[in-house]
Amino acid sequence: MYKPMINSVSNFFKYNKHLISISLIVFILGFYPIIAYSPTDLLIKINSYNNYWLDIFFSIITHLGTIYAYSVLMLFFINRQIKVIIAALFSFFNVSVIVLITKRLIGSSRPIFMPEIEKSLHFVNGITHECDMSFPSGHASTIFTMVCIVCLLKPTKGFLFHFCLIITAILVAYSRVYLCHHFYKDIYFGAILGTVITITTFCLFTCCCKDSFYK
Repeated sequence: MYKPMINSVSNFFKYNKHLISISLIVFILGFYPIIAYSPTDLLIKINSYNNYWLDIFFSIITHLGTIYAYSVLMLFFINRQIKVIIAALFSFFNVSVIVLITKRLIGSSRPIFMPEIEKSLHFVNGITHECDMSFPSGHASTIFTMVCIVCLLKPTKGFLFHFCLIITAILVAYSRVYLCHHFYKDIYFGAILGTVITITTFCLFTCCCKDSFYK
Protein backbone atom coordinates (compact mmCIF):
# COMPACT_ATOMS: atom_id res chain seq x y z
CA MET A 1 0.00 0.00 0.00
CA TYR A 2 2.75 2.44 0.98
CA LYS A 3 5.28 1.28 -1.61
CA PRO A 4 3.99 3.51 -4.47
CA MET A 5 4.01 6.52 -2.13
CA ILE A 6 7.53 5.75 -0.95
CA ASN A 7 8.66 5.39 -4.56
CA SER A 8 7.03 8.72 -5.45
CA VAL A 9 8.80 10.51 -2.60
CA SER A 10 12.09 8.82 -3.49
CA ASN A 11 11.77 9.87 -7.14
CA PHE A 12 10.80 13.39 -6.10
CA PHE A 13 13.98 13.82 -4.05
CA LYS A 14 16.07 12.18 -6.76
CA TYR A 15 14.81 14.53 -9.47
CA ASN A 16 15.21 17.59 -7.25
CA LYS A 17 18.57 16.77 -5.70
CA HIS A 18 20.16 20.03 -6.91
CA LEU A 19 17.51 22.27 -5.36
CA ILE A 20 17.43 20.36 -2.09
CA SER A 21 21.21 20.06 -1.70
CA ILE A 22 21.90 23.73 -2.55
CA SER A 23 19.12 24.87 -0.21
CA LEU A 24 20.48 22.78 2.66
CA ILE A 25 23.98 24.22 2.21
CA VAL A 26 22.65 27.79 2.00
CA PHE A 27 20.56 27.46 5.16
CA ILE A 28 23.30 25.72 7.13
CA LEU A 29 25.85 28.41 6.21
CA GLY A 30 23.26 31.15 6.61
CA PHE A 31 22.60 30.20 10.22
CA TYR A 32 26.07 31.30 11.35
CA PRO A 33 25.38 35.09 11.33
CA ILE A 34 22.36 34.52 13.57
CA ILE A 35 24.45 32.95 16.32
CA ALA A 36 27.49 35.19 15.75
CA TYR A 37 25.79 38.61 15.94
CA SER A 38 22.87 40.27 17.64
CA PRO A 39 20.00 41.23 15.27
CA THR A 40 20.78 44.96 15.48
CA ASP A 41 24.55 44.55 15.08
CA LEU A 42 24.06 42.33 12.04
CA LEU A 43 21.60 44.79 10.49
CA ILE A 44 24.03 47.68 10.95
CA LYS A 45 26.90 45.59 9.58
CA ILE A 46 25.02 44.56 6.43
CA ASN A 47 23.58 48.03 5.92
CA SER A 48 27.00 49.66 6.26
CA TYR A 49 28.22 48.13 2.99
CA ASN A 50 26.41 50.59 0.77
CA ASN A 51 26.97 52.82 -2.23
CA TYR A 52 24.97 54.59 -4.94
CA TRP A 53 24.88 51.66 -7.36
CA LEU A 54 23.89 49.16 -4.68
CA ASP A 55 21.09 51.51 -3.65
CA ILE A 56 19.72 51.39 -7.20
CA PHE A 57 20.27 47.65 -7.64
CA PHE A 58 18.59 46.58 -4.41
CA SER A 59 15.79 49.13 -4.82
CA ILE A 60 14.88 47.40 -8.09
CA ILE A 61 15.52 43.74 -7.31
CA THR A 62 13.55 43.86 -4.07
CA HIS A 63 10.32 44.02 -6.12
CA LEU A 64 10.87 40.44 -7.30
CA GLY A 65 9.64 39.37 -3.87
CA THR A 66 6.14 40.79 -4.30
CA ILE A 67 2.80 39.21 -5.18
CA TYR A 68 2.94 41.12 -8.49
CA ALA A 69 6.08 39.25 -9.51
CA TYR A 70 4.41 36.00 -8.42
CA SER A 71 1.40 36.85 -10.60
CA VAL A 72 3.68 37.34 -13.60
CA LEU A 73 5.30 33.97 -12.88
CA MET A 74 1.86 32.33 -12.82
CA LEU A 75 1.21 33.58 -16.36
CA PHE A 76 3.90 31.20 -17.59
CA PHE A 77 1.92 28.30 -16.12
CA ILE A 78 -1.26 28.99 -18.12
CA ASN A 79 -0.41 26.31 -20.68
CA ARG A 80 0.89 23.84 -18.12
CA GLN A 81 -1.04 20.95 -16.57
CA ILE A 82 -3.77 21.99 -14.16
CA LYS A 83 -2.02 20.17 -11.31
CA VAL A 84 1.04 22.39 -11.80
CA ILE A 85 -1.08 25.53 -11.52
CA ILE A 86 -2.88 24.17 -8.44
CA ALA A 87 0.40 23.15 -6.78
CA ALA A 88 1.88 26.61 -7.43
CA LEU A 89 -1.21 28.36 -6.06
CA PHE A 90 -1.33 26.08 -3.02
CA SER A 91 2.33 26.76 -2.32
CA PHE A 92 1.85 30.52 -2.36
CA PHE A 93 -1.35 30.28 -0.31
CA ASN A 94 0.23 28.03 2.33
CA VAL A 95 3.32 30.22 2.61
CA SER A 96 1.29 33.43 2.80
CA VAL A 97 -1.03 32.13 5.51
CA ILE A 98 1.78 30.79 7.67
CA VAL A 99 3.80 34.02 7.27
CA LEU A 100 0.81 36.18 8.21
CA ILE A 101 -0.06 34.04 11.24
CA THR A 102 3.57 34.01 12.40
CA LYS A 103 3.80 37.80 12.04
CA ARG A 104 0.77 38.22 14.29
CA LEU A 105 1.99 35.67 16.85
CA ILE A 106 5.58 36.96 17.10
CA GLY A 107 4.75 40.65 16.77
CA SER A 108 8.33 41.69 16.00
CA SER A 109 8.86 45.37 15.18
CA ARG A 110 10.66 46.56 12.07
CA PRO A 111 14.09 48.27 12.25
CA ILE A 112 12.64 51.73 11.56
CA PHE A 113 10.78 51.56 14.88
CA MET A 114 14.04 51.26 16.82
CA PRO A 115 15.26 54.87 17.28
CA GLU A 116 18.38 53.71 19.13
CA ILE A 117 19.88 52.38 15.87
CA GLU A 118 18.30 54.77 13.38
CA LYS A 119 21.31 57.09 13.27
CA SER A 120 23.57 54.13 12.44
CA LEU A 121 21.59 53.09 9.37
CA HIS A 122 21.83 54.10 5.73
CA PHE A 123 18.40 54.79 4.24
CA VAL A 124 17.85 54.79 0.49
CA ASN A 125 15.97 57.79 -0.89
CA GLY A 126 12.52 57.03 -2.26
CA ILE A 127 12.03 53.83 -0.30
CA THR A 128 8.82 53.65 1.72
CA HIS A 129 8.95 51.41 4.77
CA GLU A 130 6.08 49.17 5.82
CA CYS A 131 4.56 49.52 9.27
CA ASP A 132 3.39 45.94 9.82
CA MET A 133 5.21 43.21 11.73
CA SER A 134 8.74 42.23 10.71
CA PHE A 135 9.18 38.51 11.40
CA PRO A 136 9.27 36.62 9.09
CA SER A 137 9.90 38.42 5.80
CA GLY A 138 7.07 38.04 3.30
CA HIS A 139 9.32 39.11 0.41
CA ALA A 140 11.93 36.48 1.31
CA SER A 141 9.32 33.73 1.59
CA THR A 142 7.72 34.78 -1.71
CA ILE A 143 10.92 34.88 -3.77
CA PHE A 144 12.09 31.53 -2.39
CA THR A 145 8.66 30.08 -3.15
CA MET A 146 8.93 31.36 -6.73
CA VAL A 147 12.46 30.06 -7.20
CA CYS A 148 11.59 26.67 -5.74
CA ILE A 149 8.59 26.34 -8.08
CA VAL A 150 10.73 27.06 -11.14
CA CYS A 151 13.44 24.65 -9.95
CA LEU A 152 10.88 21.96 -9.17
CA LEU A 153 9.39 22.26 -12.65
CA LYS A 154 12.82 22.30 -14.31
CA PRO A 155 14.71 19.58 -12.39
CA THR A 156 16.82 18.51 -15.39
CA LYS A 157 18.28 21.97 -16.05
CA GLY A 158 21.34 21.16 -14.02
CA PHE A 159 23.22 22.44 -11.00
CA LEU A 160 24.21 25.84 -12.45
CA PHE A 161 20.62 26.72 -13.36
CA HIS A 162 19.38 25.97 -9.84
CA PHE A 163 22.37 27.68 -8.25
CA CYS A 164 21.81 30.93 -10.19
CA LEU A 165 18.12 31.00 -9.28
CA ILE A 166 18.86 30.51 -5.59
CA ILE A 167 21.53 33.23 -5.71
CA THR A 168 18.88 35.53 -7.19
CA ALA A 169 16.52 34.66 -4.32
CA ILE A 170 19.31 35.36 -1.81
CA LEU A 171 19.93 38.79 -3.36
CA VAL A 172 16.24 39.67 -3.20
CA ALA A 173 16.07 38.58 0.45
CA TYR A 174 19.32 40.44 1.20
CA SER A 175 17.80 43.60 -0.28
CA ARG A 176 15.22 43.61 2.50
CA VAL A 177 17.99 44.05 5.09
CA TYR A 178 20.00 46.45 2.95
CA LEU A 179 16.93 48.67 2.58
CA CYS A 180 16.23 48.45 6.35
CA HIS A 181 12.89 46.69 5.93
CA HIS A 182 13.92 43.65 7.97
CA PHE A 183 16.47 42.11 10.29
CA TYR A 184 18.58 39.24 8.98
CA LYS A 185 16.66 36.65 11.03
CA ASP A 186 13.44 37.79 9.32
CA ILE A 187 14.70 37.00 5.84
CA TYR A 188 16.46 33.82 6.96
CA PHE A 189 13.37 32.19 8.43
CA GLY A 190 11.18 33.65 5.68
CA ALA A 191 13.40 31.93 3.13
CA ILE A 192 13.20 28.64 5.03
CA LEU A 193 9.41 28.84 5.21
CA GLY A 194 9.11 29.52 1.48
CA THR A 195 11.49 26.69 0.59
CA VAL A 196 10.21 24.00 2.96
CA ILE A 197 6.51 24.66 2.38
CA THR A 198 6.87 24.76 -1.41
CA ILE A 199 8.95 21.59 -1.59
CA THR A 200 6.55 19.84 0.79
CA THR A 201 3.50 20.97 -1.20
CA PHE A 202 4.92 19.73 -4.51
CA CYS A 203 6.05 16.50 -2.89
CA LEU A 204 2.51 15.86 -1.61
CA PHE A 205 1.05 16.60 -5.04
CA THR A 206 3.54 14.18 -6.57
CA CYS A 207 2.42 11.46 -4.16
CA CYS A 208 -1.30 12.14 -4.68
CA CYS A 209 -1.29 12.47 -8.47
CA LYS A 210 -1.30 9.40 -10.65
CA ASP A 211 0.73 11.21 -13.30
CA SER A 212 4.14 12.45 -12.27
CA PHE A 213 5.37 16.02 -12.69
CA TYR A 214 8.53 14.52 -14.09
CA LYS A 215 7.62 12.58 -17.20
